[in-house]
Amino acid sequence: MIEFKGVCFSYKEKEIFKDLSFKLNDGETLCVLGASGSGKSTLLRLVSGLETPKSGSIIKENINDISAVFQENRLLDFLSAKDNVKLFCKDEKEIDECFLSLSLFDDMNLKPDKLSGGMKRRVAVIRALCHNFDLLILDEPFTGLDSEIKIKTAALIKEKSAGKTVIISTHDKNEALLLDENCNFLNI
Repeated sequence: MIEFKGVCFSYKEKEIFKDLSFKLNDGETLCVLGASGSGKSTLLRLVSGLETPKSGSIIKENINDISAVFQENRLLDFLSAKDNVKLFCKDEKEIDECFLSLSLFDDMNLKPDKLSGGMKRRVAVIRALCHNFDLLILDEPFTGLDSEIKIKTAALIKEKSAGKTVIISTHDKNEALLLDENCNFLNI
């Protein structure tokens, strides 16, 4: 369970959140919708503990391990795509299955500089999904993916996050519905 109670947050003089409150139960999906610069990524940073609210409280129960797909792919250039994933998961079979399901099996030994933007994005998603987690944070996870790959990626996320708590930020409500047709929405 994650609960924001009267959370306020600002960067210097710019107020991002004032008295933000919501509750997300275990196993539910929350879709954070908003325009660029509205605070979607900041909310995810607050949930993950990378930022601290100026006031109010954030309560997390039954959340021991968090996995995330950030806006930037954050892949290590000197490692292959597969080795980037192996930093967080040692199960070769699981890794191979994920690469296969996202049409990257033949490319998993390439380094990030040899991958397209969409391929790097899928590697970042695989890395997050192969890590053991209670909470999955997805910051614009479908950026750079065409519609066919987006559907495959959403299906893999849905499979790997079944029964887990998921928070996704996106500009597109339909992307969240690909993951969970019963997701909760928070407009910021």
